[in-house]
Formats: sequence, structure tokens, C-alpha cells
Amino acid sequence: MERRWKLLTLLSFTVLAIGVSLWLGRVWLSGPEKASVATKSVDDYWAETGLSPDSLRDVVDDDTCQSSRRYFLACANALVTVAGRMGYEISLQGELKPLSEKSNDQTEITQLETWKKSYSENPQALKVVRFGSLWKQLMEMPIQQGKRATLTGAGLNAFLSVFRDPHTYILPLDYYQNVISNPQASSTVLGVVLARSEQGYFLRKVIEGSPAASSGLQRGDWVLSVNEVVLKDYPPQRLGDLLRGAEGKSTEIEVLRGGKNLKISVQRSNVKIPSVAWKPLEGDRPVGVLTLHKFAQGSCMDMKKALTEMNGKKLQGLLLDLRDNSGGQMDEAACMVSLFVGPDKAAFRIRYLDPSRDPETHFGSEAQLWNGRIAVLVNSGTASAAEILAGSLRDHKRALLVGERTFGKGSFQEGEIWKRNGRIAFFQTKGFYYLPSGYSPQLKGVAPDVKVSFRKSLALREEDQYLNPLLSPSRVEEPPTRTVDLSICASSAGVTDDPQLNQAQTALFCEPVAGGGPRAAL
Repeated sequence: MERRWKLLTLLSFTVLAIGVSLWLGRVWLSGPEKASVATKSVDDYWAETGLSPDSLRDVVDDDTCQSSRRYFLACANALVTVAGRMGYEISLQGELKPLSEKSNDQTEITQLETWKKSYSENPQALKVVRFGSLWKQLMEMPIQQGKRATLTGAGLNAFLSVFRDPHTYILPLDYYQNVISNPQASSTVLGVVLARSEQGYFLRKVIEGSPAASSGLQRGDWVLSVNEVVLKDYPPQRLGDLLRGAEGKSTEIEVLRGGKNLKISVQRSNVKIPSVAWKPLEGDRPVGVLTLHKFAQGSCMDMKKALTEMNGKKLQGLLLDLRDNSGGQMDEAACMVSLFVGPDKAAFRIRYLDPSRDPETHFGSEAQLWNGRIAVLVNSGTASAAEILAGSLRDHKRALLVGERTFGKGSFQEGEIWKRNGRIAFFQTKGFYYLPSGYSPQLKGVAPDVKVSFRKSLALREEDQYLNPLLSPSRVEEPPTRTVDLSICASSAGVTDDPQLNQAQTALFCEPVAGGGPRAAL
């Protein structure tokens, strides 16, 4: 029988997807049965698949690439993506050139803008571009051992992003089973999320308990250099290679903080980033701050344990931090929704692209554990399962959303063994998520009730990046937000260096509020 998985998650292999999420490094497999397994990088997993450059060469055949506009742009995306990761760009005359500064802020939309325009105006002029020959040139260049399979996979995924949709892709099967779906996996990740603005790169998130946090890096730091490589004009598509490292190795990071330049050495160590962390936040009305880092197997039970502890602390509210949470397993999201609304209310619904498959409604199985007020912090990096959790809690009038409009990833994928390579999983988009109200966050995201921004970043959301994004087939409009005017709210916030957190605490207890106020809604 053909093996299948329903992968309800966001997995994007472009570093622009949600800022630059640097959960990078070498991966350890925990548990007694994994004790003898050596450390592995993502490149190691790709190399073990035996994926050959011929797999992409078959796709970017010169004649086939010229057969249609969509095929041509898919071929262009594949080659431009790989070339960019190798430090090159491709001219409209089909020549490889060193990557220029103007190519540093590329998204799929921007890197294909010139190709798309030129094809519309004069497709015959682009006949000189021989993608098969360009791929051969790239693969004949000196490449670090084990990287060819990774680059081939990146090229195939870039092709699929345009030819199919942005979230249809391939992935090493062992990497999916041992890392993505394994809650016990640990690694030498730095534990930061970088974002880019017009002024440069900055730290948008530093994970508690990570090597980055232990070294003293802080949210908001401007990152000037990494291992003496200046980042101001450094291509985002090459950051992954720059920031990888093995256990015991140090990464030297220079940051600007409060007008002062600081050089910080981050010592990589084998760590397991927890799914859930919480802490009390004092103030006139103390609250608990629960940060959810990922939706991995067992995350809901971790949240249940945290909420049980919080219930014993006489807190008056909960701030659920979903900022820069890119999602994960949707059954965990359904379970979490039930912790706040009970098992009898729908967590989300799904509809298939295949009209022969019936829609499904998903519920969690947990009894309601938290009855108090809730404010959910979201931003443009909140995606997939995190968007569903936030939107569902608001639909059920259990939470106020504070922050920015979310990412807009509302599609889901099902995986099977790739017919061309039994060591690779092929994930295809099969349908869309819908909130209990019937609204789908696909492409549009979920709007906050209280708008609070951190810093403006470049190209973060689904609609900002992809040439052919999917639009969910639904006419249901987004439910109206609840108006909260913070200027008339008496501050009940504790003192932190996180203005979004402070304002979420203030909004949670704000009265009076137009339209009945959050008290009537929570």
C-alpha cells in the first residue's frame, strides 16, 4: 500500500518565508534507540537520498522550458534560486554573473519580475536562455561535498513553487520522520529569527534556553556581521549556509544595541528547544505569558501542563504568544483549541480541492482547562496552525488578537513516497483550512483587534512572496475585529522591554471599549 501522511504544517525552503528562521545546524536524534546515530545536517539528509543533478536536468530541458509561459518561469525560478545560493545571478541573455547587490532582497515575485515582463513582451528573445546548459555549468563548479543533492532539491522545489503551487515540495523522508515529526529531536540551532528591513538585519525573536539567549543576544539587536562577514547587503538566500555550525563551534556575531557595537560569541551546544514556555508577568493585574514555539507531537500536552501550573498561581489573564510561530501539526492545534473552549466546539474545518472528497470538521478532545481572559500575540510570522489557533479562539469569543496581520498560509499538504526516489517524500497541496466562522486565512491572514507593530520587515507574508499563490474557494469574509482604543485604557501592564507584550496586557483589561469591549467577548 502506498504510504501517505497528512502534513498540516508550514515548511518553506526559502529563507524569506517568515523572516529568516534560523533553526539551523546539525540534528541529533534523542532516545535510547537513537543513541548510536551520528550528528546530521540537512545537507547530510539530502546527500543520503542519492538525489542526482540529473533529476533537475530532466525537468529543465531546454525545449520543454520554452514550451509555455508557466513552464518557462518555473525553469527560471529553479535556476535563479540555485544560482543565487551559489553566489551567481542569470542574465536575460542566459549568462552567469556574480550576484549583485540589487539581487539581495529577492522574493520569488521580485526575482522573476524581469523574466515575466520580458517573456510577455518578446518570448522569442528569450530563446537564447538554455536552462539545461546553465544547470550543467552550475553543477560543474566546485561545490562542497554533499551539497549537490541539497541544491538539486532546492531547484526542484523552486520549480514546483511556480509550476504547481508554493507549498508543493519534496523533502528527504528520513529528515521528515526523524526531525520534523520527531518531538525528541535536538540540534545545534542558534535559536533566533532574523528579519530584514531597509536598514539591515535584526533579531525579531530569540528563543529562551537557546545558545543565542544564553550568549546574551536580545530581541531587537541589529545584526551587523556574522564571523566577520558584513550582513548589510548580504543575500538572504545565502544566510543559511553562513549560519550553520556543528556542536562546540562558536559563531561570532556583531550587533548594534542602544548605539553600541557588541561582539558576542555564540557557543553551539546540543539543545532541545521546548514547544512551550511560560512565565508570570507582574502588574496591577498579573498575567501568565505562555510562548508556543512549535506545534510538534506532544505540544498540546506541554501546554496542558503549563496551564495547570498557571491555574494554581491566581493569575487574572493569559497572554498567548504566537509571534513567529510557523505552525506544525494541526491535530495539536485542535487539541489546544479544546483546552480553551472544550471538546464540543469545532477547532477548524478543511475542504479538499478534489470535489469527490467531503469536507471535514476537526475537534479537540480535551476538557476546557483555562476559563480566564486571553490575548493572543500575533505577527506576520504567525502562520498555518498558529493562525488557526489564534483565529479559532477569536471566533469562539475567547480571545483578543494583538499585533500584526498574520502570514496567510491556510493550505494543507498530503505526503507520499516520491515515485522517482524512495528516500524522498513528495508533499502536494490538497486543500484549505477554514476557521469555525467559515473564513480561510489563506493568502489574506488574520487581522488583529489591536494593531501593534515591532519593526517593518521586508517581504514577510504569503501574498508578498510567491508568483502563483493559491486563493481558497470561499466567499466568507473575515469576521469583524473588536475595536480596542488603547488611548483610553488605564495601563495595567508590567514593565518589560517588549511593547507588544505590554500593550497586550493593557488591552486585555481595557474598559470601556466600543462595541461592548473585550470583557463581553472573552
